[in-house]
Amino acid sequence: MRTVRVSVLVLALALVPLAAAAQAWQQAETAHFLFIFEPRDRASVDELLTFCEDVYGSVTGFFGSFPRKVPVIIRGHRDDPNGVTMSLPARIDLYLTADTENFLGARSESWLRLLLTHELTHFVHQSMDTGLFHALSLAFGADLSAESLAFLPGWAVEGPAVYDETRFSLGGRGRNPLFEMYLKAAIEEARSFSLGQAGYTSAFPPPSRIYVAGDALVDWLQQTYGDDTLRRIMTAYLDFPFFGPWEAISSVTGRDAAGIFADMQGSLMRKYASDAALPGGKRITPQRIGSWEHPQATARGLYVYRTQPDAFPAIVRFDPSLGTETILANARLTDSASFSATSDGRTIWFSSLFDDESRQAEERTVADLFTVDLDTRTTRQVTRNAHLWHPAVSSDGATLVAVQGAGPYTRLVLVDTRTGALRVLFSRSEGNVYTPVLSPDGTRVAFTFNLRGVQDVYVADLPGLLRGALPLPAPDAPVSDVNVGLPRAVLGPDPFGEYFPSFIDKDRLLFSSDRTGSLALYTADLTTGAVARVQEDPVAAISGVALGDSLVYASYASAGYCLKRVPLRDLSTQPLDLSSSLDSPYPAGVAWTATAVPSRPYVDLPAPLLWLPQVTAAQTGPSDIDIGFGATLVGSSLLGATRWSIGAGWLVGSGQPAFTASFSSALGQLTLDLESSFSYAYAGSWTDSLVNSFTAEWTVFNEASLDSVRGLLLLSGIRQSSSLIGSGPFTFSDALAAPTGAWFTTLSVPLAARFQWQRAGSRLEFTPVLGMDAWLQATTYLPLLSLAEPLEVMDLFAAFTVPSPIPHQSFKIGMKAEQDIGAPYATWNDAFTLPRGFPETRLRASAGGMLGSIDYMAPIALLDQPLFLGFALTGAGVSVHAEALADFGGTAGTFTVSPVLYIGGDLTLRFVFNTFSFPVGIGVAAALDTASPSSFAPSTDLRVYLFTGFDSFGGSTAAPTARAEGAALSGVPTALAAPALLPEAGAWYSATDAR
Repeated sequence: MRTVRVSVLVLALALVPLAAAAQAWQQAETAHFLFIFEPRDRASVDELLTFCEDVYGSVTGFFGSFPRKVPVIIRGHRDDPNGVTMSLPARIDLYLTADTENFLGARSESWLRLLLTHELTHFVHQSMDTGLFHALSLAFGADLSAESLAFLPGWAVEGPAVYDETRFSLGGRGRNPLFEMYLKAAIEEARSFSLGQAGYTSAFPPPSRIYVAGDALVDWLQQTYGDDTLRRIMTAYLDFPFFGPWEAISSVTGRDAAGIFADMQGSLMRKYASDAALPGGKRITPQRIGSWEHPQATARGLYVYRTQPDAFPAIVRFDPSLGTETILANARLTDSASFSATSDGRTIWFSSLFDDESRQAEERTVADLFTVDLDTRTTRQVTRNAHLWHPAVSSDGATLVAVQGAGPYTRLVLVDTRTGALRVLFSRSEGNVYTPVLSPDGTRVAFTFNLRGVQDVYVADLPGLLRGALPLPAPDAPVSDVNVGLPRAVLGPDPFGEYFPSFIDKDRLLFSSDRTGSLALYTADLTTGAVARVQEDPVAAISGVALGDSLVYASYASAGYCLKRVPLRDLSTQPLDLSSSLDSPYPAGVAWTATAVPSRPYVDLPAPLLWLPQVTAAQTGPSDIDIGFGATLVGSSLLGATRWSIGAGWLVGSGQPAFTASFSSALGQLTLDLESSFSYAYAGSWTDSLVNSFTAEWTVFNEASLDSVRGLLLLSGIRQSSSLIGSGPFTFSDALAAPTGAWFTTLSVPLAARFQWQRAGSRLEFTPVLGMDAWLQATTYLPLLSLAEPLEVMDLFAAFTVPSPIPHQSFKIGMKAEQDIGAPYATWNDAFTLPRGFPETRLRASAGGMLGSIDYMAPIALLDQPLFLGFALTGAGVSVHAEALADFGGTAGTFTVSPVLYIGGDLTLRFVFNTFSFPVGIGVAAALDTASPSSFAPSTDLRVYLFTGFDSFGGSTAAPTARAEGAALSGVPTALAAPALLPEAGAWYSATDAR
């Protein structure tokens, strides 16, 4: 026994340097930051080093709290702009890719600076050095302080971060009309969300609701009650955070939160009153929840990108006269502006993300281009690992340009439509290109360009750019100066922001600008230089296209993005005073002077994070419960590649110890796990159990692209299990003195494979309407130690989901099967093939058992209902099922179906607690003996059960997918639980924005 435990520990320690060596990471350190990065991202780290300490001073001064060291992980393999602040271990992850949608605003002088400011606000917020959890963290570990934020509503978590990113910069969402319009539309239409709804995310608009509400509320609190109001509220809240910040808000401001929310809304109504009177176009998209964006005029009609809670995102042909649409391509775009169509409407180009989760410590997401031939309905991927979005195709389809990301900056590239080869048309160091468009005759290209917070629409002659174009040696090559002098600004450079250009004809350009404080549409005659404002809107005129004799433009309403139409003859013409010369010098970029901070290799060692005392209870007799006391210590590396935990306790009454230890290390797609445990319990007899295991999991692939998710995992290892069984109670000292033969010891080899595939659905579909999930696990018990001959146990799980004729509903056909091979027993205990609601281990007379099931699943609704203390209900679904049991593999190879039929139904509710989402289900099942229907007894044959997730067949607590420990054979534990591979059905598609 002692030798096995020592060998497991030695092996675990030996894996640490192996895991660390597998990561080619570097580190650079300042007074308050530890940056961890790959060498390819050194330039971005150098930029962060120039301002990180200034950001630290601003944010920590705002909260009056000063963490000693902030670990920052630089993630350079993701094309989704974002950042995440985490705990256990406490760290910041920064995704380098520049904001593709201008969601931080045109005046944002540095993506990295605003990103660091936002995430550092979260880090300081969760580690404030005051209050109950801070006091506990001094004893148990610093990471414990972050748990205090769990009781804050979403607006109070994201609000300070949005407020700080705006306050400590020239840009930020607080100055962005594309962000302001979410709240503006709700206020003008008197359809604003409630204070309770501001506490969580949901499928309902506006997007990023907790960010919108949070910024508005925090800004109102700071302006109305003093510049230190939020700090004082947090100090009061942290003293006793369990019931939320409501009492703290009242004590600091003298007003309850509902009154403050109403005051803020009243102020906004007065602010937006004048804009509400502006004449806007006639809305042509449906008056229902959903978004219709980025209109494209073609000979076949108007193409738009449509998203709705009850439909998968798609590029559709929209008929304004009938209000109907035809799906052209189901696709989740990189962003709403990432598609383009030829003028004849035959071909679509779009950008979509490929998400690779096969490497535990290396997050990879890349944007590539696809094309759809609408005549043949075929889709072809044109580029791979190219980091491309915002494609723009010429009228004849011969020329394709796009925006390419390289770290935090972007450039304009020419894409070969056949091979995907790239050439750089325009780039400037420290600059970002957005939303290019080609003129109808293919001679000009227009695009938005932002240089350190100065954003204008530029136009260039395409032949000139082509002459100076440079081949791109590698997609990750840094942005450098190419054709800098060729494009010219339509307006500016000036303090205003311009967005979303499009050509009305070869000489006239349409674009939006925020120079009036709200987004309005402008035209520019590229021949004469005349510029005029042509269309305003009560909320925003975002972008537009000419469609016949009308202008169709995108706006925003309380139900989502919408399209409006106005006759071209009705457009106003308000010429602009162009007193500032268009030939004014281009603004100079910020001269970043990298701080001389040397880097050195980073070794990702797992450090202790926190320990927690634990009180446990164990059954130690037919009617005895023993109380135990102990502690658990957990640790992790900063990259999350290596994790470990150690727990120990003592059962006082029985004089028995309890011990658990685990170690996990990820090496690329391979994850190595070591586990050890010692426990004492009563289950018909008194048993000491010692289990040691080593497993290796290889994630062959785990990826999501276009409209599907798929994954394959393989697993193998070795497991040692020892049991000391007594007819009466005994102590640990008795176990040590027990003769060797008293221990029943086995060595087993587990093997497992799991494959999952599902077609993505809408947010209404809590379970996929088309998909499969199948895994096979086998355990071979070797003929060693206490076993004289080999034993094998195999478990099979398979579930197939197919759509019902009724939209959003589905059938699920499932099977669980177990086969015991070579076991010299007359009966077998089975805790795997159990009907829902009947968790009692069943006794089989045959070596094989099977459970067959058919479910009919239907969502009820997406909801947006706040409840109490931060809880809310955001969705509900129902299902009915029928299950039957069968045994097989007897002496005559018989297959016997049980006459008992199990029927039941589930109700699943999706709850949110502040920013945490979790589904909970309740079901009822009845056992009906078809051979003797009159024998039905409700007291024994009718059961209620609970489960988590949206699918009780795979997740019921009363009918687990993995067999319970010790349930396979008499005294021989099972070796392996069902491997967890992909997220819960639908989770990847409803993940909330972490920005």
